[in-house]
Amino acid sequence: AQPQFEIFEPQAGAEYAVDQEIVLSFRGSEFPKNDKRAELLLNKRKLRDLPLPKNDNEVFNVTLTGVKKGRHEFDVVLYYGDDPAKEEVLDVWGSFFFVGTETARLTTKIKEHKKKAGSKEWAADTLLTWLTSKGADVEKITLKEDKERGLGIFTNQAVRAGEVLAEIPFAATLGPESAAKNMYAEFLLTLYSDKDFPAQLTTAIHLILELQQEGAYMGKLLDTLPPHNDESLNLALGWDRHDHMRAVRLVPMFTKPVQAQQDFFDRGYERLWAVMDMHEKLFKKLKKAKKMPKLSLFTRGNMLWATSVALSRAWRCPNEPEVIADGYTHRPGLYRLVPPTDSINFLPFSHLPYPSVPRESFGHVVIIVNNTESKVRMIAYHDMAEGTQVFLNVGELTNMELLVQYGFINKPNLIDMELQYPSWVTGSWITGEDAESIGKGTESTNLNFIRMSLVAPGADPAHFIKELNVSVPEAMLKDEAKLTELRTAMDELFEAAIVLVPHGADTERKVCTQKTVEECEAAAASASKLVSDAEFVARSMMTYLGEEYEEIKAAWDGIRKVLGK
Repeated sequence: AQPQFEIFEPQAGAEYAVDQEIVLSFRGSEFPKNDKRAELLLNKRKLRDLPLPKNDNEVFNVTLTGVKKGRHEFDVVLYYGDDPAKEEVLDVWGSFFFVGTETARLTTKIKEHKKKAGSKEWAADTLLTWLTSKGADVEKITLKEDKERGLGIFTNQAVRAGEVLAEIPFAATLGPESAAKNMYAEFLLTLYSDKDFPAQLTTAIHLILELQQEGAYMGKLLDTLPPHNDESLNLALGWDRHDHMRAVRLVPMFTKPVQAQQDFFDRGYERLWAVMDMHEKLFKKLKKAKKMPKLSLFTRGNMLWATSVALSRAWRCPNEPEVIADGYTHRPGLYRLVPPTDSINFLPFSHLPYPSVPRESFGHVVIIVNNTESKVRMIAYHDMAEGTQVFLNVGELTNMELLVQYGFINKPNLIDMELQYPSWVTGSWITGEDAESIGKGTESTNLNFIRMSLVAPGADPAHFIKELNVSVPEAMLKDEAKLTELRTAMDELFEAAIVLVPHGADTERKVCTQKTVEECEAAAASASKLVSDAEFVARSMMTYLGEEYEEIKAAWDGIRKVLGK
């Protein structure tokens, strides 16, 4: 058996205040019973010998005090051998932490921007004026507050399907062009051209450095961004361990996608320091010329915030053609933060608020990034009246996917709701892999439900027939009168089922593992928004919409009559 060390406190990239005690916690197992010793190194220098555990899985701690401000590496080195002069390094385990972080400074600076600008709508108007001065066409849109979703994009005139709502040149985006105007231009452009460094983290670093520059070129954009700990940035990569554990306990299916997103960030964050070493000669030259940023800016907290902004608000550029500017060839697939399109809210195409809202009150758009013309366009997907809020269609995503990837959920989400088939519908078989992806086990199974979105107002009756997997005459699919009759029956089924769906009201039953109602209510009151949203997802997944409800059974009978089954 190989000896193992687990360093579980602090986690890589942890942040500490100056003069704060730092406790390093280790656990060891599978040690050889003789001829071994271990050392703790801090910043490559021996700090002290480590007491090896007498028993497997014994935890031991080392307390540090007086550690100076900065990034610090610590390593556990295990030695093996009879003779100290000839002993060999058996293995090395390492991690790092920060002391005296810049998180507070960054947060304060964002708040200062907002205070100077006034309200969010005031800041948004200033942003639109600045964009116009940079050659953008934003005459057909305005930015206003949406009580549910924050700042949103609205039309200020009627538009037709296919019409360009806004056109923004690359020069007015957070990308390589604006990086060239930053005081740390050469450092940023080196990262933008590095094909091995995660593109989202390059955008994050650029954003942090814009915040550090007085009179920043992208300052008007900064005024509209959410600050640290804003609920709109509740992506899985930033969940703390306590909320993570509670959310996963409520919805076990969170485990894999949450871990994948957090692993992506951890790998990218470690890669940042490898890039520093790879370009060491250049960066030393920049530091001497005072054109190199302080590395203490890139704390884990700052990078989590900035990466969350990039993942939820930036657009990925096409791989081709390559963009060459300021002597640098930009890496394929880089990300751009494009005002004002970063303020667009997301809405699945089949989602309708309930009680139902007139279809004309919202519309969908398409975002196109054109490397050849160096422009980003927002195009109307369908006709929209003046005052319509525009949304980006993120596809048929469940609330679980929305919460992990974007940090929000829809209440209700009609893609979550499973409407059970009646007994006269046979259903269809799906593979074990597909079944696992939707939480239906790991073996091939009969899919005996449809999403509520398939019977929602505006859903296609012909598509509904195909999803039911029932045979009907081909002529029925082209018979407008018959499809209209089926549409009416679908509306009755929707109305019968939707009243049973959780809608996020304060009076709803809470998912709770406590023993008493009082404890449950107390836990719900103290829960973070993340946990509350996870509870809502769990309630939705437990909702059963079957023939046991007389109204639903009667509505299915109406559909069966129309189909002649």
